Amino acid sequence: MDTILDYKEDGQWVKNNKSRAKNAIIWLWISFGSCILSLIVACMQYMLLYDWANNVDSEALRRVVYYMSATGTLALIIRLGTGIFFIMWFRRAYNNLHVIGAPNLESSEGMAAGAWFIPIYNFWAPFNIMKEISHNTESCVKQNNPGFNKPSADNLLGWWWGFWVAYGICSTFITFYATRQGSIENLRDNSLALIISEILQLVAAPFCIIIIRRIATYEQEMMENEGPIHKQMNLDASLVNVD
Repeated sequence: MDTILDYKEDGQWVKNNKSRAKNAIIWLWISFGSCILSLIVACMQYMLLYDWANNVDSEALRRVVYYMSATGTLALIIRLGTGIFFIMWFRRAYNNLHVIGAPNLESSEGMAAGAWFIPIYNFWAPFNIMKEISHNTESCVKQNNPGFNKPSADNLLGWWWGFWVAYGICSTFITFYATRQGSIENLRDNSLALIISEILQLVAAPFCIIIIRRIATYEQEMMENEGPIHKQMNLDASLVNVD
């Protein structure tokens, strides 16, 4: 259960984000496992469709298509849960930066959730917010405690987002093919696109897990020292605003 620490600013409490980080990581690992299952089934379907000219067993193909449908439904449910828990952590991490007065935040706390659902805008806005979370959380901690030297998440953000965007593009391709006539060639191409999509997710998920863990390490230090950090941030902001 999240705990509320002992500093209050403008009617808001700075909140512990540790359990939300833990839940997001657990669901990312569950999603990672579902990707492996989906990848196996997609490979089976692709191989059967590839050998269709050799009079492949139609019953075997029907079974694989059934498995594909079942794993797809399961993956959709798991990814929905993963998205919910990730955004819960993401939003609170950004909100706490607002509460302590971190300077130069470009988005509102609500956009940490909303940016994911706005078409086109969601190709870059969530990444920018994640950069702000990573950079400002580490900066806040190091200004208050220069000796705190844990691994940074900053150098992993580009890799995570690159694979995530590539997955989104591949998923769009899959959706497009799903609306076309179900010829063997189209089904085979769709299976290949799904294989690529699952591989991209398998690569993106560990990056995301490491990023959350590294940011969470700084978050905990920030949570335990939010009073001094808030004062330091307000002092820095006032110095910047002096003409």
